[in-house]
Amino acid sequence: MTDQTPLSPASGRRRNSPARPRPSEAWLRSALSVLVGVVTAAVLVLLLTTAAVFVFFEGDFAAPPTPTYLVLNLAYSALAAGVGGWLAAWMARHRPVVHSLGVAGVMLIPAVIGLVAGSGETGNVGVSSWYGMLLSVLGPVGAVLGGVLRARWSGRSTAPTAVAGTEGIS
Repeated sequence: MTDQTPLSPASGRRRNSPARPRPSEAWLRSALSVLVGVVTAAVLVLLLTTAAVFVFFEGDFAAPPTPTYLVLNLAYSALAAGVGGWLAAWMARHRPVVHSLGVAGVMLIPAVIGLVAGSGETGNVGVSSWYGMLLSVLGPVGAVLGGVLRARWSGRSTAPTAVAGTEGIS
């Protein structure tokens, strides 16, 4: 059965089909989705770090970190990045994994600058270089995994989309 809906003379689309956003709107939505993903991840890390410092060090932010705290910090930082990547993918509507890659890319910028400027050292007493390097990897990986989970959960493929007009060709 074929769709008998008349075509709009101006656009050639079906009259009841959803309109595509203008390129400027799509670009703005993409940029906002990445920005919201990054800010969400940062705010979550800030809140969880504050809570962890109060639990582990009774609110003393100058206390040297323990190995347990560092492992916990790595875990919730990766989880927060995943939430940011998921949120960016959800907001973007189209190409969700690409937008979570945008979140990961923004997260990599300060990580790389910090590692290069500090020659791999974090600058914190009692924290070795493995922590900064691992955090620089786990954040972006978490963001991408969040986007992939969103894409799979919503039923959207993570593969490139087909070219318009080739759907029935086999």
